[in-house]
Amino acid sequence: MICGNYEFAGIAVEICSIYEQVHRLCRDYVSQKKPDFTVIVTQEMIDFERGEDGFDDAYLETLAVYRAFCEYAISRNVVLLHGSAVAVDREAYIFLAKSGTGKSTHTKFWREYLGARAVMINDDKPLLRFENGDVYVYGSPWQGKHDLGSNVSFPLKAVCFLDRGENEIVPLPFLKAYPKLCRHVYYKNDDAYLLKLFSLLDKMDKVSFYEMKCSPDIDAAKMAFEKMKG
Repeated sequence: MICGNYEFAGIAVEICSIYEQVHRLCRDYVSQKKPDFTVIVTQEMIDFERGEDGFDDAYLETLAVYRAFCEYAISRNVVLLHGSAVAVDREAYIFLAKSGTGKSTHTKFWREYLGARAVMINDDKPLLRFENGDVYVYGSPWQGKHDLGSNVSFPLKAVCFLDRGENEIVPLPFLKAYPKLCRHVYYKNDDAYLLKLFSLLDKMDKVSFYEMKCSPDIDAAKMAFEKMKG
């Protein structure tokens, strides 16, 4: 086994793997802290991730570690979200949409428009940590096909659901945003897990939510930022 210690969203984890790839993936999250828990990967865990895509076992092992972390992290008030997260002026904005809608393209234009003020947190699987009534967005090693992200954290300012269309953005009440939000979080079909998950998501009622149609251009980024910054 190959073992290493890392920290994701304030949770220290020891990973003991069969392959080296997961440790290369987590290289920016190395930690000297005593682990809160240990993931020991088995071949059975790797086989569970196997689909019809033909990925090799080393890659599937990274997914097995991600799954094991998510299922522990809920006990520490940390939830993984499938979205693209960017920070501006030390506040985080998250964009959610179906795969292929253009989340990565939209946050790319945010970075072009805002320059050094914008920091890419994570382009695929940011982590939400719920702490003292606030929500913080953390990077994670699982950064998507463009491998964009960093080991940083910022308080969450707003969440926006994206769709394609002519540029338009409107506020979305929490009760309407809630079911949409639930489609983008990691979940396990387990009653205790789901009760804990929903109790955490309930605490996002103070976060600003928006619904946006946008074209793939910098004007959409300008419009979104001016509206969402409040």
